[in-house]
Amino acid sequence: MNRFLRNLAVFILCITLMIEIVPTVYAQRKVSTGQYELDEYEKLTGRKITGFREAPMLAELVKQGKLPPVEKRLPEKPLVVEPYEEIGQYGGTWHIAEPINYHLYQLRRELLLRFDDPSARGEKGQPEVRPNLAVSWQISKDAKVYTIHLRRGVRWSDGEPFTADDIVFWYEDILLNKDLTPVIPQWFQTKDGVGKVEKVDTYTVRYIFRNPNPIFFETLYSNISWPMVMSPKHYLKQFHPKYTPQEELSKILKSEGFSAWNQLFLRKADYTVNPDLPVMVPWQLKTKPGQMVQIMERNPYYFKVDPAGNQLPYIDRIALEIVSDANVALMKALSGGTDWGCHFIGGLNDFPVLVENAEKGGYDVATRYTVDGITAVALFINQNVKDPKLRALFRDKRFRLALSLAVDRDAISKILYAGQSEKRLLVMPESSPYYSPEQLESALKNVEYNPKKANQLLDQLGLTKRDKDGYRLFPDGTPVAVVIEYRHPPGSYQGDTPEMIAKYLANVGIKVALKYESASLLATRTAANEHHIVAINISGPWHPILDWNFLPISVGTQYWAPLWYRWAVSDGKEGEEPPPVFKKVLSLQKAMLEALDIKTRRKIVTEIIRTHNENLWIIPITTYPGEAHIIKKNFRNTPRKITGLQNFYHRQPLYPEQFFIKQ
Repeated sequence: MNRFLRNLAVFILCITLMIEIVPTVYAQRKVSTGQYELDEYEKLTGRKITGFREAPMLAELVKQGKLPPVEKRLPEKPLVVEPYEEIGQYGGTWHIAEPINYHLYQLRRELLLRFDDPSARGEKGQPEVRPNLAVSWQISKDAKVYTIHLRRGVRWSDGEPFTADDIVFWYEDILLNKDLTPVIPQWFQTKDGVGKVEKVDTYTVRYIFRNPNPIFFETLYSNISWPMVMSPKHYLKQFHPKYTPQEELSKILKSEGFSAWNQLFLRKADYTVNPDLPVMVPWQLKTKPGQMVQIMERNPYYFKVDPAGNQLPYIDRIALEIVSDANVALMKALSGGTDWGCHFIGGLNDFPVLVENAEKGGYDVATRYTVDGITAVALFINQNVKDPKLRALFRDKRFRLALSLAVDRDAISKILYAGQSEKRLLVMPESSPYYSPEQLESALKNVEYNPKKANQLLDQLGLTKRDKDGYRLFPDGTPVAVVIEYRHPPGSYQGDTPEMIAKYLANVGIKVALKYESASLLATRTAANEHHIVAINISGPWHPILDWNFLPISVGTQYWAPLWYRWAVSDGKEGEEPPPVFKKVLSLQKAMLEALDIKTRRKIVTEIIRTHNENLWIIPITTYPGEAHIIKKNFRNTPRKITGLQNFYHRQPLYPEQFFIKQ
C-alpha cells in the first residue's frame, strides 16, 4: 500500500511538473520576425500581453496632460511585431546622410495590407500578405467586389480616428476630382470605367468594379497604390472647396502664397513637405521644406507594439541630412555620420574603403540587393521625339538594335559594379509568379556586345558619312547627335553608367550629350516630350502591375512613348495615334488586367515581354548589383545582409519600427 501511494505520489508529481513545464516551453517558442495579430501571437507563443508601455518622451507628455494614456492611443487590438534580435530600448536619434530624401519615402508607408518578405531579413519562407490597417478581407468569385474590414481604434498621428470616411474621402474628393487627379490610375479601372468605393459602416469599405479586376487586391499591399487609397479627411477638407467656403479658402490661398486651390491642396497632402499632415507611420515629419537636416519624430499614436507590450517605434527621431552628392555621403558614413543607410553611398566599388574604415567608424559593412530583377540602368528610346530625323531613326528597329549591340555590358559590370551585375534582360525574374522560360528565350537575343554588327546596321540605315571626329552624319550632312538624360547623381553607380554608355555609342559613331537632372525636372520634360533618350532604372519587373515601365499605360511609357501614352489614356482625344504594334500591346495589357487566373495572365505577360524584346523600345543594360550598407555596431534588430522585393516596401520588410540604438 505504501509502495502504491509512493508511486502514485511520484506519478502526480511528474504530471504536475509536466503541466508546469509544457506552457513554459510553449511560451519560449520563437516566431519569425514580423507582425502578428494580437490573438494570433498569443496563440503561437503562449505568451499573454497583459499591459502596454510607452517611450519616456511620451510618458512625460501624458504626465503633463498633453497626451492620453498609451492604452487610449492604441487600437483595440494592436499588431504585435516580433523583433529581429531582442526587445529593444527606447530613445536615440537615427542619423542618415544622403543626397536626396529617399528615406522619407521609404519609411512612410503603411497600407491596408502588408506584403511580408522573410528573405529581406535573411529568413526562409515564402512572401505572404498580412493584415495591417485592415484586419480582414473578402473577394467575390468574379473579382468585382472587394470588402475590406479596417482595424478598430487606429488613429492618425494627431489622435483623430482612422475610419472608412478617410477612404471614401480619397475616392470621392481626390480620385474623382480632375483638378487633383487628371488621370485615374489604371489599377482602379476596368474596361467599363472607374471603380467605386462604398462605406458599409465605420470600419468597413467595399470596392466595386463593373468588370473583373483580379489584380486590384495586389495593389493594396504594394507601392503602386501608396500614398493613395486613404487620406485624413478631417485635416485635408479645410483645403477643399467642397467643404470650405470660397471666401475662407481664398484667405488661406493668399496667406499660403498659392493662386489655385488644387495647388494648395496637393501641397498640404504631400507628406514630404508638410509636417502638419497627419500620418499613420512610425515617424512623422517635423521640419519645414528647404531644411538641410530633416527631422522625423515618433508618432504617439502608432498602432503596433512589441511582445512586451511596448508601443513602437523604439527610436525617438530620425535626422536626415541632405548632402550635396554621393561622395559627401560616403565621407559622412566613414566618419560615423550614418547609423543605418545605403542609398547613394556609391555602390559596391566603395566596399574596400568602407571595410578599411569600419573599425574606426564603429560600423558594419553589409550588402543589400533585391530579388525582384531590378535594373540598374536601361535606355528608354523616345518613339515620339520631336526632331523628325531622329524620330525616323529611333523608330527603325535596326537603330535600336545597333545601340544595344554597341554597349559592352560585361565591361560596365566589371568597372562600375565590381563584377556583381549581369546583362539585364527584359524578363520577369524566376522569383516572380509571372515568369516563364519563354520570356528568357526572347530576352537572350540582342544583348551581346557586337560593335561590328552595330556598325553594319548603322551603315544600312544610310549613316555612312562621318565628320572629322568620326561621328556619323545624316545624308544632309548634319550630325547624328542624341541627348541622354538621367536622374541619378554622378559619382553613384547608376549615375556613372550613362557616361560609359556614351563612350560605347561614340565608338560606333553616335555623338551623345549627357544631361543629369533632378527627378522632378526629368518627369516634367518627359511628360512634355522634350527628351531624346532616358537612362533610368527599372524597379523590377517582378510583377506586371507593380512595375509598369514596359506596359503601354504606365509612368515608364512617358519615357519611351509619351504621345502614344497620352493617346491611350485619353481614348484617342490627345497625343498621337500609335502604330498597330503598340495597340497590340495595349490590348494585351487590358486582357492581362481582366484575366481571372494566374496562368492566363502569365501567358499574356509573356507575349507582352516577347513583343518588347523584339522591338527594343527599352534597352536594359545591367542588373542591380547591390549596395554597400552601413550599420553602426550599436544599431540593432537589423540583419547585416539585406535582400527583399523592391517593389513592395523597400525598407518595410525589415520592420524599421523595431530597430533600436543599444545604449
